Amino acid sequence: MTAVAALGAALLMGAAAEPAIAQPSPKPPLQTYTDKLLFDHSMDRFQSVRDDKGHSDKLDWSSDGCSQAPNRPMGFNFLPSCQRHDFGYRNYKKQGRFDRTTRLAVDKNFKADMYAYCRTLPKAKAGSCEYWARVYYGEVRKHGGP
Repeated sequence: MTAVAALGAALLMGAAAEPAIAQPSPKPPLQTYTDKLLFDHSMDRFQSVRDDKGHSDKLDWSSDGCSQAPNRPMGFNFLPSCQRHDFGYRNYKKQGRFDRTTRLAVDKNFKADMYAYCRTLPKAKAGSCEYWARVYYGEVRKHGGP
């Protein structure tokens, strides 16, 4: 074997022996599904899956609506937003993922859901609806957990 061939073989063996860079492990499928229901699916799609109680043996679909607050302040229907918010809190806790960061993400999604609902209303009502959405968001930030 020539010196060049030996050097080439040594380099190839050295490259093969280098440790692979660890990739983050993917989320378990149930966590991924939970995230999709919370953050990716439309409210209509979420409510459809909720009505079917998909994966009811693994997911917590229980909800107390908007807790002590009315589900429909001034006639604005925040119940679906409150139900998805409850789904987020309950399932993140059940999956051992509920912390300050995930709580903030679920709370922001709650606010976005309420604002999306408000945008479906006539302009004359949208401003008042968004006011109540801010009030509800402020309350969950004050009283929602860690």
